[in-house]
Amino acid sequence: MAYKVLGNPLSPFTRKVVLFAAEMGLEADLELVNPYAPPDGFEAISPLKRVPVLQTDDFTLNDSSAICAYLNAAHPTNATLFPKEPKHLGHALWIEEYADSALFSEISDGVFRPIFINEMRGLPIDTKTVQASVAEHLPPLLTYLETQISGKDWFCGDAISVADVSVYSQMANLQHSKCLPDESRFPYLMKHFERVSSRPAAIELYEAELLYLKQVRASLRSSA
Repeated sequence: MAYKVLGNPLSPFTRKVVLFAAEMGLEADLELVNPYAPPDGFEAISPLKRVPVLQTDDFTLNDSSAICAYLNAAHPTNATLFPKEPKHLGHALWIEEYADSALFSEISDGVFRPIFINEMRGLPIDTKTVQASVAEHLPPLLTYLETQISGKDWFCGDAISVADVSVYSQMANLQHSKCLPDESRFPYLMKHFERVSSRPAAIELYEAELLYLKQVRASLRSSA
């Protein structure tokens, strides 16, 4: 069964769902929705007017965490990204929440919006905000993640989980912004990022995101 995901390639939560599905071996087709200018009636299927939204023939679901939990439960014979061991599961869900809340908030407001949203609005990059985020506000958040991945390949257990997908999905926007943290300062976290980003599903997704960015920028130039 193919799923339809309404979202945006640069949304970390859309990325999380599409990558999660791909790692499970599921087909998820992305239908483009601009969360800053959603189509008329979008609130009927997304009450908070946020992406992503998962749709099937008879089912609609909002929120990336809810969607990942649903996919995991709906396809028990596929590769699971929810650890079986209770402590590993609990920790994976905590890291997912940490990425979705604390990490997202700083990367979005401190880096992504000042660069890409300004660019799409024809405004100069807010370099001061980006520099403050990278130098002051992001390091404490990344330091905590460094402690959680230190000496390990994966955050929880011996295989990729929703925790790894969630952290990568936020940090990929730092990669697009050319603001990835210094490997000498965060060696385990950056090795983890490289480990996830080198997986076939992540490579394919990143290439699609680069193409989307190229198309958006070409559209901006033509309308200038």
